[in-house]
Amino acid sequence: MNLTKIAIAAIVTSSLATSALANETNTMVWNGDAETAGAIGCAFSNRAQGTMRRGQTAATAHIWEVTTPASVTIRSRGRATLTVAPTDSLLVRADGTATNLSVAVDYTSGAGAAVASTIQRRNGVATVAAEQLQLANITTDINLLTRFNIGGTATMGLVTGGVSGGSGDANTLNWLANDVDYKVSHTVTCTQ
Repeated sequence: MNLTKIAIAAIVTSSLATSALANETNTMVWNGDAETAGAIGCAFSNRAQGTMRRGQTAATAHIWEVTTPASVTIRSRGRATLTVAPTDSLLVRADGTATNLSVAVDYTSGAGAAVASTIQRRNGVATVAAEQLQLANITTDINLLTRFNIGGTATMGLVTGGVSGGSGDANTLNWLANDVDYKVSHTVTCTQ
């Protein structure tokens, strides 16, 4: 009978020792190389055209103010600097016909949501200046999304003289056609 009790005690002790070991943890991992998940570079997406309206008073008639900002999202990977700047300084008809009017773009002026902004998702130094929007010194090994809201104003001026000898030479409104849409273009650049 004593022999049976000893065998049962040994089994119970062995079972308790196994339980104590089961409460310890050891982490096992799966390792894997992502290989090339995405190329170093930039891609542009979610582009939306903006709208602008010419000033309605005599004092502001030569100023176009953005009412809905244009926007673009840039997906970048690696070192990059993203820049938005006016393509040229000319006011152009929507059909592409050049005008005799220059424009000075100012991304910092305007009202409310129409002022330009940079929405960044990770890192870099954002600058909203009168002549350009920029997100510089981006360093990332993953895809970074940056969105530019391109708003502000464009103030018209004459590129060359107006009507020869006419008193309206300095009046930019003389160079606008009635009921014609005009545009100011912007270039988005990704430098790596």
